[in-house]
Amino acid sequence: RQTAPSPAEGAELLRRALPLQSDSVLLRHEAAYVLGQLGELSSIDLLRNVLLDEAEDEIVRHEAAEALAALRSGDAVARASLASELEELAAATSSVPLRHTCELAVAGLREDDAAASLPVCACQYTSKDPAQGLAGATETDVPSASVQLKDVELPLHDRYKGMFTLRNVGGHSAVRALADMLLDDASSAVLRHEVAFVLGQMEDAAATEALVKALARQEEHGMVR
Repeated sequence: RQTAPSPAEGAELLRRALPLQSDSVLLRHEAAYVLGQLGELSSIDLLRNVLLDEAEDEIVRHEAAEALAALRSGDAVARASLASELEELAAATSSVPLRHTCELAVAGLREDDAAASLPVCACQYTSKDPAQGLAGATETDVPSASVQLKDVELPLHDRYKGMFTLRNVGGHSAVRALADMLLDDASSAVLRHEVAFVLGQMEDAAATEALVKALARQEEHGMVR
């Protein structure tokens, strides 16, 4: 009887496979994402190499940065060093999606260090996300979370908090707010990419039309489509 590999075994397989998948940006991106979700700190060096590889596609580098933040090393010194390195890359890169991702990762890492403990989402989602939604949010928080998500004057990390609050609460109004953001936002491909991801997580058929429209837009960034 076959059993699924342990997180350590799965991470090892992905670390061995990722450098070999040179013909698929999508597959390398997904491998980096899963390495972050598995929580194995032994993946840090590979993800860091992918992130710093200027020959790598920006979509894969974006996911490597997000995965490094998701791993959240227990060593405060290591987290501070990673945050500094991400800040330097954000300032130096010409890729707007990569800059946005690095800024998000830095904000998340520093928020974690400032908190006594990481908040736990009292919801059905177990993914390690770039930001935390409002703890204990209900449908009454949907309007304020929608405003927070749309406010281009706010730091991107704060807008992500609004997005994940909407995901965690769910329901028609939350889906509608996220779907509108997917189609109307012009501020950040990384944000729209994450909106599409959470709409998929929510498994609500009301999001289908917006997702199909975003997919059909030839001018949309590849990471969103």
